[in-house]
Amino acid sequence: MKLAKIIKWEYGKWTQSIKTALIKSTNYKMDFFLSLIVPVCVYFFIKYNLWSSIYHFNSGEKQIQGYSLDKMIQYQFWIMIFDFFVRAHFFSENLSESIRLGKISSFLLYPFGFIKYQLSLFISDKIIQLGVGGLALSLALCFYFTEPLNGAILIKSFFLMCLVSGFWFVIQIIVGLLAFWHDETWSLNVCFRFIAAFLSGSLLPLDFYPEALTKILLWTPFPYLIYFPVKGLMGEPINFGFTCLVLGVWIIGLSFFMGWLWKRGLKFYTGSGI
Repeated sequence: MKLAKIIKWEYGKWTQSIKTALIKSTNYKMDFFLSLIVPVCVYFFIKYNLWSSIYHFNSGEKQIQGYSLDKMIQYQFWIMIFDFFVRAHFFSENLSESIRLGKISSFLLYPFGFIKYQLSLFISDKIIQLGVGGLALSLALCFYFTEPLNGAILIKSFFLMCLVSGFWFVIQIIVGLLAFWHDETWSLNVCFRFIAAFLSGSLLPLDFYPEALTKILLWTPFPYLIYFPVKGLMGEPINFGFTCLVLGVWIIGLSFFMGWLWKRGLKFYTGSGI
């Protein structure tokens, strides 16, 4: 009986926090739509024109590093679709601001932990992205921009999407918690995202990189954030088990580091700015 009450209490806290975050995120519907859809679509068309120009001026070669123009466009298209699902918004900025201005003091008194609350915000964001990403993929299928995916690829891609999203959540929290020691963490966030974009295959497929660098990157989380999931969506064979293993190990290790940072940071927290 007592366990049932605890489960009901926890369930109520999670659902209410997620529901509130969803309402706040979609309150201004037009602004929400434009901020979510337009930047990604514009970014894709910029890539489309860029690679079309590169292949046009390199007319003597039909392929570059094994990529034809059609294959490169497909690669960039699947990056856009996958990014719809896993894109991490800069909620670490709100976290660092809460720490810097002393706003987390109230959360320390609430029955719902601060990290749990941040996770509920993240889940609400993922719910929205699932809807938007599903809509984008449906439109692409309706206009025959890509071929339908089989069930096995969809299941594996969804699992990888969850792992990549979990990785970004932990990273965002870690960067935000650094506000216990640094007043501004925005630059750290931008630097990490730029490094991740460069090493994950978001800007260039990893096939364009030196083989020695690629071998080193295989032991980091970066290739598994974009390159291998996108290759899987394109129907190319990937080592799914090893991809999940590497991402899982990094997520677990960084989660322990995140917990240590939180406990360590609270010892330095003064609540200044209240």
